[in-house]
Amino acid sequence: MDVVIGHSLVDIEARFTKIRSEETNISAWYAKMCLFETKAEMCIINSGTFREDRVVEKGEIKLAHAKRLFPMEEKMVVIEVGGEKIHEALENGVSSYESCDGRFCAVAGVKFKWNRSLPAYERIRKEDIYFVKYDYETGEEREEPLDYGRSYKLCVKSYLAHGKDGYVSLLNPLRCLVDEESALSVFQHYTLTFTQFDLSNSHTTNQVSHHIANKIRFLGSSLH
Repeated sequence: MDVVIGHSLVDIEARFTKIRSEETNISAWYAKMCLFETKAEMCIINSGTFREDRVVEKGEIKLAHAKRLFPMEEKMVVIEVGGEKIHEALENGVSSYESCDGRFCAVAGVKFKWNRSLPAYERIRKEDIYFVKYDYETGEEREEPLDYGRSYKLCVKSYLAHGKDGYVSLLNPLRCLVDEESALSVFQHYTLTFTQFDLSNSHTTNQVSHHIANKIRFLGSSLH
C-alpha cells in the first residue's frame, strides 16, 4: 500500500465539513477526470463518494490514500437523461448542504449558480444552468444554456443512478450507455489517471488526444 501512484503540488481538501457543503479541489478534479475517462457530456459526483475525512498534505499520492478515499467498489456508469432531470439532480445536490450529508454534488460539463437563502429544491434558476460542451478533438470548451428539450450523456455513480441520496430524477433514464457490468469503479477511475497517463512528458499510451492528456497532466499535478 506504500506504492506511489502520483504527486500533488497542493494539499487535497477532503474534510467532510468542506467537501459536503462546497466544491473542493479533489471533488472538482475527480468529476472532470471521470468526464474525460468516460467521454460523457456531464458528470455529477456526490460528496459521500469521498471517504477520507481530512486534508491530505501535498506530495506523494500513495495507493493507501486512494483506498482510504474510495473504500467502496461502486461503479461509475453513463446514462442518458433529459435536461429537466439534470436540473432536478442539481437541485437535490444542493438541497441539504446545511447538514453536510453525502448528497452535495461536484460537477463537470455543467456549471450553475445557486442561492443558499432560497428553500430546498428552489435554489437554482433555469437560466443559471449551463452545459459546458467539451470538444474531445480540439480541447475547446463552449458554454450554452441547459436545453430542456434534449438529452445528455451523464456520468454518475451507480448509487445515484439507483435513486439513492435523493437522486430520484436519475431513475429510469432514457438509455444506459455504460452499465455496472462494464463500468470502472470509483477507485479505478482515480488510479487510472496516474497509471494510464504519463504525467511527466507529452507521451500517452491510450486513445485520448494529446490535448486531453496535457490537461489531465496539469490537473493531476496541481489539483486546483
